[in-house]
Amino acid sequence: MPNTLINVSNRLPATVEEDRVTKSSGGLVAALEGLPEGQYKTKWIGWPGAAFPEESRRQEIARKLVEEHGCVAVFLSREETTAFYEGFSDSSIWPLLHYLPNYLRYEPAWWEHYQNVNRTFAEKGARDRARGRFGLGT
Repeated sequence: MPNTLINVSNRLPATVEEDRVTKSSGGLVAALEGLPEGQYKTKWIGWPGAAFPEESRRQEIARKLVEEHGCVAVFLSREETTAFYEGFSDSSIWPLLHYLPNYLRYEPAWWEHYQNVNRTFAEKGARDRARGRFGLGT
């Protein structure tokens, strides 16, 4: 029986656009694709790549991602995405972790959004785990 690797990540290995779903690029996606298929089954929790304000569209996307890609979507507003990812992650954390402190930018609102978005990801993972969505039981 394969081990299940649950990856909670900002981005999913699939990006949802208006009319299609495409494979995402990136180091984590590429690295996990190299896992032996018979030994590991991957499940992803993450952002689908755009803001979708309509609930019916979110439900359609969520269903398609689970059924076709084994992914659980965490939907974020445009404001959350901008503050969490472009703001705190890219402008505050990234420069520090890459030895470029001169490029660090910080806005207190980014930090608030960063905490809230991380909480949203954690709660989504806990709810879906409790519902047995990952094939792990309860």
